Amino acid sequence: IPAYPTGKASGLVSVITPGEAPFVWTDGSYVRPDKKDLMIYLLLIRDFTAAQNWQTLRDTLSYIVRTGFNAVQILPFNEFDGNNSWGYNPNHYFAPDKAYGTKNALKAFINECHLN
Repeated sequence: IPAYPTGKASGLVSVITPGEAPFVWTDGSYVRPDKKDLMIYLLLIRDFTAAQNWQTLRDTLSYIVRTGFNAVQILPFNEFDGNNSWGYNPNHYFAPDKAYGTKNALKAFINECHLN
C-alpha cells in the first residue's frame, strides 16, 4: 500500500491504478444453486483459518464442499481502523480489508467458489 501523501492531502484518500491488468475470470459457466437447494456455510475469515487470508480460505474450499455446502457467506470483511474485528465497524464500506490479502486474491477466492 502506498504511503499516505503527507502534505498533499488531508482525511481519507484512495488509490486508483489506471492501466492495471484486469483479473481473468474462469467461472463463466457458474450457475447459482436453486434457493430450495441452497446450503450456506457462514464464516468469519479471521476465525476460520489461522493464516486469516483469502489464499488459505481458497485452499480449504474442498473441506466446505465435502461437508455438503454449496454456498459460502463471508461475514463482513470491510476495511476499518485496525486489524482485529468482527467486521461490523467499517470505515470504508466498499473496500475489502487489506489484512486478508489483495483484491485479486479476493477475486481468485470468488472465482474458485464458483468453480466448486
